[in-house]
Amino acid sequence: ASGRSYTQRAEIDPTITMDYIRAVREVYADGKDLTSPFLSPLFGDFTGFPPTLIQAGTNELLLSDSIRLRDRLVQSGVPCRMELWPDMWHVFQMFPTRKSALAMESIGKFLLD
Repeated sequence: ASGRSYTQRAEIDPTITMDYIRAVREVYADGKDLTSPFLSPLFGDFTGFPPTLIQAGTNELLLSDSIRLRDRLVQSGVPCRMELWPDMWHVFQMFPTRKSALAMESIGKFLLD
């Protein structure tokens, strides 16, 4: 939770808050080192990973992490496509909107390529 989006998008992501992230993080990490690859994939080894699609909304609190993950994958030589969806929020794909349907179609095409 160190990227800019955690503060820049705190008021515009309707699905996730910093209070929620802190609470879940405490239970999940239980005082362990948050930079452990066992806790955060951002710090893992991506050698041999398959091609990866990352979808993120531009209003998403976790946008910074999505961008960092993409950068780490690319640095590791993993083919990675990132789609940024304007004005969308965390897990927007779960909501019955036109953009959600388009995002799901994109996922299907990615898997079939």
